[in-house]
Amino acid sequence: MMQVEGWFNQGNQQYRVKDWVGAVASYDKILEIKPDSYEAWYNKASALKSLRRYEKAVASYDQALELQPDSHFAWSNRGIALKNLGRLEEAIESYDKALKLKPDSHFTWSKRGIALVSCGRLEEAVESYDQALAIESGKHETWNNRGIALGNLGRLQEAIESYDKALELKPDKYETWYNRGVDLGELERYEEAIESYDQALKLKLDFWQAWIGRGSAAGSSTAVDPKPTCLTELAEHNQSLNQRGYEGRLASYKEGLRHCHQQTHPEGWGWLHWRTGKAHYLFGEQSSKPDSFWLKAIVEYVEATKTLTEFDFPEYYLEILQDLIKIFFGLKQTAEAEKLQRRGSDLLRRLLDEPNRSTKNKELLAQKFSSFN
Repeated sequence: MMQVEGWFNQGNQQYRVKDWVGAVASYDKILEIKPDSYEAWYNKASALKSLRRYEKAVASYDQALELQPDSHFAWSNRGIALKNLGRLEEAIESYDKALKLKPDSHFTWSKRGIALVSCGRLEEAVESYDQALAIESGKHETWNNRGIALGNLGRLQEAIESYDKALELKPDKYETWYNRGVDLGELERYEEAIESYDQALKLKLDFWQAWIGRGSAAGSSTAVDPKPTCLTELAEHNQSLNQRGYEGRLASYKEGLRHCHQQTHPEGWGWLHWRTGKAHYLFGEQSSKPDSFWLKAIVEYVEATKTLTEFDFPEYYLEILQDLIKIFFGLKQTAEAEKLQRRGSDLLRRLLDEPNRSTKNKELLAQKFSSFN
């Protein structure tokens, strides 16, 4: 037994310093001596979960639960491993087992909410978050996640109120400021949305999604005398950040590109060029002489494909091709449009032929890019 205790001490120390491989090996030593040790199976499962070896983690949690079926910890953590495997219904069942044993677990109610959101059961997710917050109301992550679920349900004002609660608890959470900005934009409260995005960017200047959201809100706003941005140092060098409409939209994307570089933020860099192209295209649509704006849009779309490639981001690439085709037809450059049409059709065919892509995903792809069929 002293040998078992020694392996436990070593395994637990390895776990504490995040040597999870070593911890698994130590717990295995215990199980060679004492295969009916609940603690060794449970600790091994937790180390495997930390290593993202989720299948083996579930198997170890199952072994632990055979020995101690009333362990809410094991049921709850088993749910996390199952969720990470995409086995969402099984994860929810595991959380339900845990909650029968310990109905006052904020942790499990919250994790259950996340799994419910992932499988589209949004009303139930909100109820799960409400249960969690009734037990412990001071968790900003739960308020934020509740806001996401409410936003996806279209209950935007409630979502914003949930984000406000989260920000009272943790005002330096840039993701929550961003989420709040998105829902304010959906409500066409563009000036408030810009303020939210600016708060996110004060905390993380290279958060490219916020630059995209800010540009969209600035472009949609019709405010005559907008409040100056809180990004005062940036505005000194880029006065257009305080503008709205076409110029304001471009200013946000341009500023985003100063902080999100091609090498460090390939996806964001591509998106910012893509959205710059969209801004030129939309402004051209409203002009009596659109060609010069559409030519600028082409330059930006082509730039975007340097990082949003058909190999790394095939669906984005197809969307950009659609945008380019629309412009080339508008410019009466039919041959170029048809060439891109063939390229898009070939790529879509390859994606639909992928053996690991689900039938449902293939149906959605074919519907989304029906213009290439």
